Amino acid sequence: MELNIIDYSSLWFCDINKEPLPAKRNGKFILLINETSRWAVFSPKALSPYHANIAERFCSQQNIPGTYNAAKSKYYISDPTWNINGGGRWDIDDEQNLLTIYGSSDAYGSLDLHGLSRMIEETGKYENVWVR
Repeated sequence: MELNIIDYSSLWFCDINKEPLPAKRNGKFILLINETSRWAVFSPKALSPYHANIAERFCSQQNIPGTYNAAKSKYYISDPTWNINGGGRWDIDDEQNLLTIYGSSDAYGSLDLHGLSRMIEETGKYENVWVR
């Protein structure tokens, strides 16, 4: 199953803040899967303080129903064909074409970062994906 990558950096920096996209930036990510697709979704921390914010934005854009918990710290997908397989943090350096992934999500747990790094490299989007 091929990995699709979404990065909300342009939305935050260019569209919302009307700034150029910085070469170095960081944030949080989640990995979502269904029966036919896999999505790594990256978002700057200022746009998505919680991993749940990334899940809600992605689901809204894909018309996948879901709801937040009372604290708004976790987003539950109502569609049983979709699952959030974990999350973490990221740093990007576009000048070096380097993506570093690390950590885990308090809401969605950890995932196989080495496996994810290989999948990301296979897409050709980043030449170097490091796990810290």
